[in-house]
Amino acid sequence: MRKLMLATSIIALFVFALTACGVEPSSTVATTLEAGSPPGQAEGLATAVPIHDESTAASTGSFTLSSPDVVEGGALPIEYTCDGDSATLPLTWSGAPANSQSFAIVMHHIPGPDDSHWYWVLYDIPANVTGLAKNSAGVGTLGSNSVNGEAAYAPPCSKGPGEKMYTYTVYALSAQPQFSVPASGVSRGVLLDAIQDITLASAELNVTYARSGSEENQPPPEQGSAPETESQPAEAAETTSSDSTATTFKLEAWADNWFAAYLGENLIVEDSVSITTERSFNAETVTFDASYPLMLNFILKDFKENDTGLEYIGTPQQQMGDGGFIMQLTDLSTGTAVAVSNADWACTVIHEAPLDKSCADQANPVAGTAPCTFTDSGEPAGWKSPDFDDSAWTATTVYSASDVRPKDGYDQIRWDASAQFIWGPDLQTSNTVLCRIIVSAPASQN
Repeated sequence: MRKLMLATSIIALFVFALTACGVEPSSTVATTLEAGSPPGQAEGLATAVPIHDESTAASTGSFTLSSPDVVEGGALPIEYTCDGDSATLPLTWSGAPANSQSFAIVMHHIPGPDDSHWYWVLYDIPANVTGLAKNSAGVGTLGSNSVNGEAAYAPPCSKGPGEKMYTYTVYALSAQPQFSVPASGVSRGVLLDAIQDITLASAELNVTYARSGSEENQPPPEQGSAPETESQPAEAAETTSSDSTATTFKLEAWADNWFAAYLGENLIVEDSVSITTERSFNAETVTFDASYPLMLNFILKDFKENDTGLEYIGTPQQQMGDGGFIMQLTDLSTGTAVAVSNADWACTVIHEAPLDKSCADQANPVAGTAPCTFTDSGEPAGWKSPDFDDSAWTATTVYSASDVRPKDGYDQIRWDASAQFIWGPDLQTSNTVLCRIIVSAPASQN
């Protein structure tokens, strides 16, 4: 009893001392940037957001991370996943060290040993910010994600049955991290390397998510997972036709380095090996239901470290990469290939670099500065629509296997003799290629 009274007295004196110094022992609000706030305008655009003690996650000391929408270890609401609105989760942190100069946020998932996926990398968050609103924008700098390699948030979209654990981590930093690569090259690993000596404290919020659906109806593969020789059918809600004449198709493809295939606007399959390394080679096989005619659209990407179009930058191996893609589509009702990659496809190049190949010989190549200039036109509006005019898409070029030198995964597939490697006009400088093909029913099925 005397020990309890002594402990209580000590706590009371500690709280009194804090108050006397003008320090509040606890806080009920946090400064949170509203979604859409412009950069550099944190003050005056803040809103008070309650801190929910029950959602506080693991922390370093008194530094804690929480969300008003999910508790520690709780289920991530569907609106924050690819099955919902793909929104970013509102977050609040408190108890950061007084000398914090900036913050960084990472959301990641570890599917197995020596493997990780990351969905959100955000750094250069001002020191006076203590939270992010749902779909927050205009604060900090976005790094890359492992889903599509772009400098953007990518919602969790895990394949396979069962719950997956996702971790949000906030880092309090003594300085702003410095990078030798552009924001699009700042992966989770690059960020962690940059902040290892300037991290004052960190705090985590762990959440779970399990996608619905049976084993017979699994979603497309998630980026970064191990290659599979046979994927489950794409989600029925996305790719399956309700027409009684629907047919089951098998799409098989290999890319150097990455591809995504769509049925019209709907994703069928995305390369499950992330385009974050020049060594990302993989083959994918997926089945789905659809009705003739099929409008198939493809995004093809070769790995590049930045807009110079180069890889191994700053090393003796610095060079331009090279692409290559091959695909076949089989009608499983007949077992015959009804479409293959060939010169008949409509393709266009939307990112080309370097425009001068002598860029690869530069000691310090800088994107946008001669000779390392580039073009990036972006995806045309409505290009996945059947009505889109692709008559000017004449960049399709056929290559031999010796040109492409296919690697990991290519031999897993028994290719139709008519399937050809295709890419843009230059294997080295055509970095991102869009392709379209309409697959009509074979004459025997008309």
